Amino acid sequence: MLVFFGANDAAAPEYHMHVPVDEYGDNLRSIVRRSKETMPGITVVLVSPPPIDEEKLMQCVPSPVVCLRKF
Repeated sequence: MLVFFGANDAAAPEYHMHVPVDEYGDNLRSIVRRSKETMPGITVVLVSPPPIDEEKLMQCVPSPVVCLRKF
């Protein structure tokens, strides 16, 4: 089973979708644990987003989110 996590999971605190890091970790562990409990023998693969060019992203201030949509 693939578990993708990405941009929404890395939302800054001022965005409504933000989840504190500790809670995020707990949630991710819960997804893996529950998956293994309900589907014995399953392999869970966590897939992270690719790296981004932070310098290019910061050139898009004040709204990096809008900048990301251009790429």
